[in-house]
Amino acid sequence: MTDKRPPLSGMRVITVSQYGAGPYATQLLGDLGADVIKIENPLDGGDVGRRVPPLFTDGENSLFFEAHNRGKKSVTLNLASEQGQITLRALASQSDVVFNNLRGDVGDKLGLTYRHLKEVNPAIVCVTLSAYGTRGEEATRPGYDYLFQAKAGWMALTGGPEMYPLKSGLSLVDLTAALFAALATVSAYHQAQATGCGGDVETSLYDTALSLLGYIGTWNMSRGWSPERLAHSAHPSVVPFQEFETADGHIVIACVKDKFFRDLCEAMEMSELAHDFPTMKSRQENRHTVISSLAERFRKETTYVWLQKLQGRVPCEPVNSVSEALQGGAVPAKRGLVAEYEHPTLGTVRSLTAPIRGWWETPTLHQRGPFLGEHTDEVLRLVGSERERMGDNKDK
Repeated sequence: MTDKRPPLSGMRVITVSQYGAGPYATQLLGDLGADVIKIENPLDGGDVGRRVPPLFTDGENSLFFEAHNRGKKSVTLNLASEQGQITLRALASQSDVVFNNLRGDVGDKLGLTYRHLKEVNPAIVCVTLSAYGTRGEEATRPGYDYLFQAKAGWMALTGGPEMYPLKSGLSLVDLTAALFAALATVSAYHQAQATGCGGDVETSLYDTALSLLGYIGTWNMSRGWSPERLAHSAHPSVVPFQEFETADGHIVIACVKDKFFRDLCEAMEMSELAHDFPTMKSRQENRHTVISSLAERFRKETTYVWLQKLQGRVPCEPVNSVSEALQGGAVPAKRGLVAEYEHPTLGTVRSLTAPIRGWWETPTLHQRGPFLGEHTDEVLRLVGSERERMGDNKDK
């Protein structure tokens, strides 16, 4: 019989994280079966994500918070106090991972790193997802997604040639750093389980933003070349690979192979264009001629007509609004990407899940995010005897 338990069943994660990147990373772990216990400071209202507008009710429960904290438990704990530290150590002694996304120099001060916790659990994995990393002068600086899209050069690549630099419409640094942090956590956990020895593992928003420059970074570091910003979100070297205006909207075409360009021109009744510019190199060298000819033709038909002509032959998709893309949740629901549940104060909540499918079942997908401190008594009962023992030892 196939084991239906999710792959991270049995992993317990203690997380001190707020807002976007850290909560999203640990929610991914929860979606894969980990038991995620969220520590929140009772003195400042807990995770600031609880109060992010526009859609929240009483200042504690927001849809933003639900999007990143589904299925977690919340424990209120002041880590700056002696009792808070005793409780943290007791929790760590019975957990596999301690995760934080605090400023780079704060996690260690609050006892969230391996040197503080290895005595109570040599196999503990301590994960830090910070803004700039934990070493150097920048470790003491706060940082957020938008800043790193600017600092790492992303905004200089985004937008048209006559436009000011633009950021992405999504928090891509936060979200991708969360993915790296989740991967680092699972990798370190796997090794710690095999060897019995844990340690510190980290990533940062800044390192993530730099790393994601990818092939553009390779071009620049190897040959000093950087792409210019082109109109219509065009690819710097592949032509045509961009957005085109249609009679009633916009469409994106991706001719990443010569075959696709031939098929595009045939479907558009422009075979002479394929004959004149048969290779990727010839199209790049004559970008203006190729694009202006295609653009004029695209404007003569609706997006729907072009999709009917091209889909199945040429990679293409319409430029949708968010509402058009989701259709009230119907589209992602068909793909198994929607968690739906009733919340006591927010009503029906539908949130998007991780795009990972396997043979296992994931019951936490349809569990709401926790109220502040909702599970404090439950969790502290689990480590009560260990807290008492550590407290007694502290007094000796």
